[in-house]
Amino acid sequence: MVLIIDDESDLRGLIVDVLESQGIEAQAVGPYDALLMLRQLEPEVVLLDVVMPGMDGYNILKYMRSDARLRNSFVLMLTGKARTQDLQVGIDLGADDYLTKPFAVEELVARVRIGLNAAGRISA
Repeated sequence: MVLIIDDESDLRGLIVDVLESQGIEAQAVGPYDALLMLRQLEPEVVLLDVVMPGMDGYNILKYMRSDARLRNSFVLMLTGKARTQDLQVGIDLGADDYLTKPFAVEELVARVRIGLNAAGRISA
């Protein structure tokens, strides 16, 4: 299961459609429902935006890495923040991968498959 957390509803829908067309189960939520859905779904892979109203992606990542049920989820930061310093913050907080917007759909799918493989859900 892949959970997309982003404040842009159109982008969430697009990513869900793309992943499901590849046979990958996916759901998407905005930042206000993120913690609830993380606890309910315990996803193997999380695509996480950084800049969002309410709770930003860095705070969600901190929460995930402190929760025993979520700390092993593969987290792909998916953000418009493209500076090296931004990438370093995400990695230092425990992100497994970092992809900047705009992104190539094929690259996103490949990185999600890597995350699912790391979680033992599919073979590469």
